[in-house]
Amino acid sequence: MKFDLNKLTNLQLIVILLVIIVIIPPLLKNVVTGSWFDYTDSGEIGDTLGGITAPFINGLAALLVFITFKEQVKANKLIQQQQYFQHIHEQINRLEDDFLNISDITRKLDNEILTTIFDASRRIGSSEPFDLALNESSLNKIMYSTTVFNQALLMIARVDNNQDFLQGRLKLLFKIIYKENYSELVRVFNKALIQNCDQKEYIGQIVTEMKKLNNKFAE
Repeated sequence: MKFDLNKLTNLQLIVILLVIIVIIPPLLKNVVTGSWFDYTDSGEIGDTLGGITAPFINGLAALLVFITFKEQVKANKLIQQQQYFQHIHEQINRLEDDFLNISDITRKLDNEILTTIFDASRRIGSSEPFDLALNESSLNKIMYSTTVFNQALLMIARVDNNQDFLQGRLKLLFKIIYKENYSELVRVFNKALIQNCDQKEYIGQIVTEMKKLNNKFAE
């Protein structure tokens, strides 16, 4: 059976070392003198015992330092885990509240593209391609929504417990609120990508991020 020091309690470690301190000196002395607790050939009893027990007492001090360090590591990890959970729940709550109003942004962008295309079609006899410029703030909000999802997924991957529950909650949230809107946005952006639009690269990045999330939560 593999011995795991981390599974020992602090009290067990201290008791083990104290037992060693009590047992080892008589054993060592008996080996040297041939009889138990016979210090006649070893000088002063105090010096002998002090010399024998000092390493073990130092070992106990070192063990106490180790225990303190181990408990501090545990405390730091617990605080870190609590921070992860807090951040995850904050992000999930924001997404649940639809804090960016994705459906409204989708509708506005679609209307913006349709209006621009309609206005261009009224230019009788004009063969020049028309310029399409989508609202930059709307594009940034959509990209930010994908970032919030990715941040939540990253934090969930770092927690030790309830990963399946948190991922399931995020997946359900995506399907209820964002999946349909993202699919509609991809359709809207495809119309923009075939036009003369300076934002094609940025739009392409947004579409890629939305598709990645859709594939992630489809698993």
